Amino acid sequence: SLHARLYLSSTGELVDLMPQVSQGLAVYAPQGYSVVQAVGTQRFDNEITLPGNRFNLVSLWVDPVDASLSSHFSQIGLAIMQDDEGNAWIPQYGIDQIGQWNTERAYYAYRTGTDTVSVPISGRPIVRSEQPVALHGGRFNQVPMLYGEPQAATHVFGALTSRLAIVQDDEGNAWIPDLNFNSLGDLRPGKGYQLFLTGKDTTVVYPEPQQALSKAPGGAVRSNAPASEHYKDQVVATGKPWTLVIEGWSENVPADAEISLWDGEQLVGAARRSAAGATAVTAWMADPSMELPGFTPGNPVMARIWAPAAQQEIDAVLTGREGGALRFGEGPYGVGTVSLASSVDVETGPELPTEYALERIYPNPFNPATTIAYALPAQSRVRVEVFDVAGRLLAVLADATLPAGRHTVSWDASS
Repeated sequence: SLHARLYLSSTGELVDLMPQVSQGLAVYAPQGYSVVQAVGTQRFDNEITLPGNRFNLVSLWVDPVDASLSSHFSQIGLAIMQDDEGNAWIPQYGIDQIGQWNTERAYYAYRTGTDTVSVPISGRPIVRSEQPVALHGGRFNQVPMLYGEPQAATHVFGALTSRLAIVQDDEGNAWIPDLNFNSLGDLRPGKGYQLFLTGKDTTVVYPEPQQALSKAPGGAVRSNAPASEHYKDQVVATGKPWTLVIEGWSENVPADAEISLWDGEQLVGAARRSAAGATAVTAWMADPSMELPGFTPGNPVMARIWAPAAQQEIDAVLTGREGGALRFGEGPYGVGTVSLASSVDVETGPELPTEYALERIYPNPFNPATTIAYALPAQSRVRVEVFDVAGRLLAVLADATLPAGRHTVSWDASS
């Protein structure tokens, strides 16, 4: 097809020309001719920002002049890009299942390094009315941000509210319509988002932009739970979140408590209790291929409370809405309540054990999961191993230095 560019010497800019054919051919052809009117459209740079050593959700609001992934990302230490259909680009191994950038999707991108890199990608602004975005029902979709300026998530996806379970970014912010919870606020150019839609597959055409009002006074937007102080340097934000909303607390949980989420002995998320309303805690999923620690989907969610007055970490009971246990990644998000044993004094902390003990295994017998409780009278190095009747090692459930107190670890024999 016909394509032309105009160089503006006064500014050094390239302007794309969109030929509108009035006579002749709309393609290049031997001995052919075309009479066109050239309409110029200025190219814009779509900045893609990539912090290192984590997964980043990225998307484009421009139709790129060069849609090749390798042209833009080969020299910045990019390890992998993934779409939501299981396709990947892995430069190190010469694997390219994606090919050209599809502007209807967002991509997870992981790059090595501790710094942050910005990659400008040039193109014309996408005509949103001509680019419907396909959405699959019953699962997460990686969707793009098709605007060059911030837009409220509630405006962009408002037409889907009745079927929308959650929209979330790679930093743990989320909009959950059913809970009237919104810490996401504005969608930002260059970022991608995860959207979980219930029901059947559909398509959505993004609406015309409006002024970003999502953080206006009186709006539903609020911050996530305040960041944890006690656990802040121990949680690894992998870029792959799962949101747990705590909607209730037992009376003996202090107002200034911090809650931490654990997969066995792996800390995967933490936050301070919100002063008002629900507390949203982001748990981060592991990625073994990139050696990122986190939760494994399907494993039980364990919780602990840090009581600042007692300077003590206390095992908590986390109960789902239906009265059962919660598991990481079951459903687009989790909702639960937190309680402490009535005997716990959050001012002085629970009475410490006087001896080492393997206290109980519950339930016992079990099928397929059980919880093992043990007691430490002092800070100790702990390794919990499971063997079968023939003496073969089946699993290592804990291998860490732990504080004095009572601890639990879960084991799923089916995994």
